[in-house]
Amino acid sequence: MPKKKKSKRSPKGALIKEASRPIPIDLILDPVFRQDFHNEIRGAAGVYILYKGRNVYYVGHSNKLFWALHSKTRNKHKNKWNKFAFFRVNNVRFLKDLKSLLIDAALPPGNEVSSRFYRAGDLTRAIQKFSEARRKTANKIVIAMGKSR
Repeated sequence: MPKKKKSKRSPKGALIKEASRPIPIDLILDPVFRQDFHNEIRGAAGVYILYKGRNVYYVGHSNKLFWALHSKTRNKHKNKWNKFAFFRVNNVRFLKDLKSLLIDAALPPGNEVSSRFYRAGDLTRAIQKFSEARRKTANKIVIAMGKSR
């Protein structure tokens, strides 16, 4: 009897549980939609993006997505965005990293504080270090070639 092959499970959905496309703010301000939306994502954790037109205005994360989005219609970000999208995550442990990644990629003007990754994981210093070493080597070659003329 032949052995049954184990099916490989796709890693899709391991981080992002659900996602939305940009949704107009008018819907979250509508009482009927707001109630249905609240019921749908009650207790959901994730990352959300606020848009001004097609541009990313702000990136945030929350253990309570609905209330985070609702509060952005009433605080200092009020009237500075007109659409939102959200991503529900399976593991809240990755919320801050996911938010940091999106902030670094989009550089939204509404986020006053830049993202922070684990310092040892910052490759920028390593790149600067070997880039400087290459520059010094190139300068030595140029100097050596200049002397040989």
